[in-house]
Amino acid sequence: LAEGPADLDIQQLSEEQRAAAQRMQSLEAGSAELVAEIAGARDQTTAAATELDSNRSALQQMRGRRASLEALQQAAMDSSEQVDAWLDAAELASRPRLLEQIQVDDGWQLAVETVLGSDLQAVCVDRISSLGELLTSLEQGSVSLVESGSEQPAAPGSLAAHVRGSAAAASLLAGVRAVPDLAAALSLRESLAAGESVVTADGLWLGRDWLRVSRASSGETGVIERQAELEQLVADIAAAEAQSSALQSAQERAQQALLDLEARREQAQRELQAATRTHSEVSAKLSAEQAKVEQITARRDQLARELQESQEQFRNEQSAMAEARNLLSAAIESMETDSQ
Repeated sequence: LAEGPADLDIQQLSEEQRAAAQRMQSLEAGSAELVAEIAGARDQTTAAATELDSNRSALQQMRGRRASLEALQQAAMDSSEQVDAWLDAAELASRPRLLEQIQVDDGWQLAVETVLGSDLQAVCVDRISSLGELLTSLEQGSVSLVESGSEQPAAPGSLAAHVRGSAAAASLLAGVRAVPDLAAALSLRESLAAGESVVTADGLWLGRDWLRVSRASSGETGVIERQAELEQLVADIAAAEAQSSALQSAQERAQQALLDLEARREQAQRELQAATRTHSEVSAKLSAEQAKVEQITARRDQLARELQESQEQFRNEQSAMAEARNLLSAAIESMETDSQ
């Protein structure tokens, strides 16, 4: 029997089944890759969140420390209401203080603070002479003013050599020598000229016939050290805020990447489910067609056997009929012979 429509259907369905199986395999591999990518993206998101939390915690601590230092500096540099009002009237309230303008070498902060004392609160102005009658309008309180100007090289061995950022500070520190300890200061004391003095790194200030000692309370730092720490904190906070913003953006990008991957995985799952259904449907159709072809083949084989049996029976019957005709013919001949 020739190839029929059922055979063609089976061939087509077999091809569709193979295509569906390949589609499922490809989708399963892609889904596995997405699972691995999602795991990596979750790790990145967790790491970004942890780093951001750490940064925010450090930033909060720095801000707290800055607020504490600012309160201490404000208390140390606080002036009377009359002075504040006079500074407002003279439009000097926003001008920087000498403390904010100078940088002191490490180890010499206490010496500079001892010598400058309240002059660290001095208001920096462009020209004192430009203030005119305002200088006489302060009725109560005290205020110091220093002019901004170009710094000149300080004499070696002087306290001014350990200070930068203000010509006025160099002027206020003129004639003050700097030595490491009391023994060195005492050895210089007799040779000091009028108006000269010597100060040690730990804040012992001596003249030819006087000595001044300045000590902070236990655990406290001087205003110069606090100011340096405060300025460093301001820079560190700005850097930490920039880093926090960058980390926030990185976390958002990582989170969005994770959401995108999860959306792709969900889409891949839907496609895999659809491919699985297609494969199942095609397999079911193929099984049905194969069963139908098997039934047809079995029926065809049965018909072939029956046809063969019929043909064999027919041949046998033809042979029997031929033999019967031969016997009949022989009998007739015999009867004819007997009758003669």
